[in-house]
Amino acid sequence: MGTFMGETGDKKVKIGNYSFYLLPVLKVLAFMSGISLIFFMLGFAASLLGQIVYGHYTRYVLGGIIVLMGIYQLELVEIPWLSRQKTVQMEAKNAGELTRSFLLGLSFSFGWTPCVGPVLSSVLALVTTTGASAWYGGSLLFVYALGLSVPFLLLAVVSSSLVKWLNVAKQHMMLIKRVGAVLIILVGILVMFNKI
Repeated sequence: MGTFMGETGDKKVKIGNYSFYLLPVLKVLAFMSGISLIFFMLGFAASLLGQIVYGHYTRYVLGGIIVLMGIYQLELVEIPWLSRQKTVQMEAKNAGELTRSFLLGLSFSFGWTPCVGPVLSSVLALVTTTGASAWYGGSLLFVYALGLSVPFLLLAVVSSSLVKWLNVAKQHMMLIKRVGAVLIILVGILVMFNKI
């Protein structure tokens, strides 16, 4: 958030009694565009791959991978190579604020982080096994990208007001993570039994 909130500019938007700086919101929207572009292309490619290599066994293999990602998220099994963080750095020394934010979104989506990886790989496996069109896969990953990046937008708009709520959510983070892991495991089982 420091990247987005560091330079606020001087333009403010006022809605009712609430006002916020416009530049951080625009930078987050540029960041969201970078993430969404890459994730849409990933979903598109995963759907195409699924149409090419899909066989009867594919749903069992990818469903098993989804279940494994859920077990990993529950921290019942350690997979060292999933615990490493990988990032791509893009330099944009002479670019404007919005271009840098867009490139940050691109590099963020190319990276692998342990908190995003299991869910992202599960969504990609799900897209691959559906046999749906590439546009459907791209759309599903676009929605995933929105779910990942909309909290950044909310923080940019109401950053000072949300500090209390973030502290409450932080206290329940392990519970939230475990509920998400159980849902991932259920999706994996549904994929294996061809219920999705």
